[in-house]
Amino acid sequence: MTSPTNGRLVSVVVPTYQRPHLLPRAIRSILDQTYRPIEVIVVNDGSRDETDTVIDGLKVEADSRGLSLVPLSKSNGGVSSARNAGLKRVAGDFVAFLDDDDYWYPEKLSKQMQAIAESGVSACCCLTDCTTEQGPATHPRTPAQLLRGAAGPSFVAGKSYAWINSIVVRRDVAERAGDFDARLPHVQDDEWIARLCFEAQFCTVGEALCRWTYTPVSLTRLFGIEQLIKRDDEYRLMLRLMRDSCKYRPGWEEQAWRGRVARDFDQFVKHRLYAGDLAGARSVLVEAYELVGAAAVRRSRAKYRKAWLLSWFGMRLPHPKHDDLTEIRR
Repeated sequence: MTSPTNGRLVSVVVPTYQRPHLLPRAIRSILDQTYRPIEVIVVNDGSRDETDTVIDGLKVEADSRGLSLVPLSKSNGGVSSARNAGLKRVAGDFVAFLDDDDYWYPEKLSKQMQAIAESGVSACCCLTDCTTEQGPATHPRTPAQLLRGAAGPSFVAGKSYAWINSIVVRRDVAERAGDFDARLPHVQDDEWIARLCFEAQFCTVGEALCRWTYTPVSLTRLFGIEQLIKRDDEYRLMLRLMRDSCKYRPGWEEQAWRGRVARDFDQFVKHRLYAGDLAGARSVLVEAYELVGAAAVRRSRAKYRKAWLLSWFGMRLPHPKHDDLTEIRR
């Protein structure tokens, strides 16, 4: 497919760490794009295996196809620091991201750059195919849930979404969004996309153009209630950072954020109650009260009281699906 945006260089940032067996699939899915021109910036985040050798081979492959592959190496610092290093090196008019265990379909960039050209906006997203333990799905579930226009309040409220690997954005707009936050090892994408949504205008391609692979070593994978609670703690920080980094950007709606906090913190309280951690649940409940007020956490308070009463009989609030909390998978 050709489009009026052909000739606008797209820089693709690929962070990688200790996945030399998966990286070639990701890189080749970029090399196989029908869109041109593209540069690929592969950031080796301190791998201690044969990743550099694999990248060298992929560079030869890219050169043979007339594409630029730029290898960068840094000490291990996590996916945020790797993406930030790549962003400092990009030369393209547009920026996209691809994780080393995921891949794109061949017409992804062509269709997205065509949509950007036709709409005149600064960013585009699409659906993402994924396969989980529950079977195949798309993320989000329908095109209607993709980011559109000035999507900040909708994204903050949890009413719209796009996977980081599905987004193409003008470089200057990405720069206004700022760096990925290294304080968030697993949920940095959501906080960065929130900032981007207050800087960009989005169009969409209402089909899946990339695939997210859900593997046992995926950064987003967790097992058991203890890991779920640790992830909750990171989400709590992410929600605070989201407001701190976005509240002065045009279009910020405090009520959208407050609704998200009330809903998410209700889940955080429940998870601790399922684990029998009344003190931890109370601490989270108090934090929610301070952030959004008593009325917004009424349901959470009722669950806490129920769990407190059960504790007098040596019982805990039952999980609706799992008797064995080590069986929880996400």
